[in-house]
Amino acid sequence: MTRPSLSLVTVVLLTVLLSRCTSAPTLTSIQVIPDAPTVSNKGDVIQFKAIGSYERAGNHPVLLKDITLQASWLSSNPGVATINASGLATANNNGTTTISATIGAIVGTATLQFVPVPMARSLTSLTVVPGRRATSFVGRFTQLMAIGMYNTEPRVRDVTNEVQWQSSDVRIASVDSKGLAMGSDVGLATITATAKSQDGKIITASTVLTQQSETDGAASRTLTVFDAGPGSGTIVSDPPGIECTNGNACSASFAIGATVTLTATPAPGSTFGGWSSNCLPSSDATCSVVVRNNEPVGVIFH
Repeated sequence: MTRPSLSLVTVVLLTVLLSRCTSAPTLTSIQVIPDAPTVSNKGDVIQFKAIGSYERAGNHPVLLKDITLQASWLSSNPGVATINASGLATANNNGTTTISATIGAIVGTATLQFVPVPMARSLTSLTVVPGRRATSFVGRFTQLMAIGMYNTEPRVRDVTNEVQWQSSDVRIASVDSKGLAMGSDVGLATITATAKSQDGKIITASTVLTQQSETDGAASRTLTVFDAGPGSGTIVSDPPGIECTNGNACSASFAIGATVTLTATPAPGSTFGGWSSNCLPSSDATCSVVVRNNEPVGVIFH
């Protein structure tokens, strides 16, 4: 019995089909993953991958292949992020950039966005005005001022009424919740201001208050002005005596009971930020203080 022979047409068709099945698949598209990542900090890194889709003629499934190391990588805006040859991108600054992976004429893209997370405002340090030491008199009040330094603008703020005040020896001097210290006896007392930062850290600052006897017989007391901010300016008094420049503290003697008017003028590039609460009105560039004691007055220049 003779086996039937294949026709020439059938042979040609089988040859074509066989050649299609054995031919190498061709890259048709590239997918970049992740396709739209967001970073929020300078120096953050994102590993991109390039996935190639390969096809060949006939009813064959699409072949997916990791071609990350074969592709050429490019960032359209290196100021926002750079990318190396292995697809690792590094964030540099705010903005958006297009990340592309290329092999021949086939290109795949993704979008990388740098959106910084706003920094939580937090207290970083405290300063007590008047500095590390102050002198007062028994039976007299001394207004203290707490200046808070922050990690965001405005970086300096009067927090006198927000901190917790404490005296190391209430027999010598007590202090109320607004930083007003009262001398009770001759001696030394450390007055401390305490607050918390955003992360719960305890922050303190203090001054040593020396209480003297009121029997000195002097008819005058010393008014001292302290520049507590990062800026600078001039402060002058009426009647004359106080003339502070370049952010330096200065002092002068005035008769007990005298009303002294202080005027603050910020230097170029600085702004006026307020007075301590014993100089009223504390928010105006000109304020007045009654000299009843050795009076410390704080001023803030931003």
